[in-house]
Amino acid sequence: MKKEYKVGILSFGFMGKAHTFGYQTMQLYYDNLPFLMKLGAVATRDEEKGKALQQEFGFEYYTADEDRIINDPNIDIIDICTPNNMHKDALIKCIKAGKNVYCEKPMVLSMEEVAEVKAAMEEYHYDKTAQVVFHNRYFPTSHLPCRISSSRFFRRHPSGHLAVPPGNDRHGHVVRRWFTHSRSACQHARPRI
Repeated sequence: MKKEYKVGILSFGFMGKAHTFGYQTMQLYYDNLPFLMKLGAVATRDEEKGKALQQEFGFEYYTADEDRIINDPNIDIIDICTPNNMHKDALIKCIKAGKNVYCEKPMVLSMEEVAEVKAAMEEYHYDKTAQVVFHNRYFPTSHLPCRISSSRFFRRHPSGHLAVPPGNDRHGHVVRRWFTHSRSACQHARPRI
């Protein structure tokens, strides 16, 4: 039986909706995931919107009080999709509650906020997972350069760019790499839970 993780989404604007679709369709993009994602709760200030979200997406409940979700023992992961200036406060509440966190970027807005978050992690002996969203990290197309660079159809050109071997392209055209990476970076690009 697969482990089930319940996620609570704080705020449901554009990013909250995008993350919800991601949780609902994750199994379509990655084969044999060792876990299931369930939509536990959503925080929204608008009660009518909350009811509609619960019905449309299958959240177990909605609330205007994000603290209810953060402190709910049945919620495993808090997904922070609030406006940027609210991330730090929600993050510190999650640290205090001992929750795993998936936070939309930017995690915080200043070095002073970094210091506050770090202090909270130390004070509450935070040992969970906290991750900032890098929206292309887990897209299958983001893994393509890694696969291409290890493919038998390409090799490194002396310029450092990926190149089609002369046998595959009569002109030996250089294919520009999409981003600089190493094999270890490609290995770290795979989702881990």
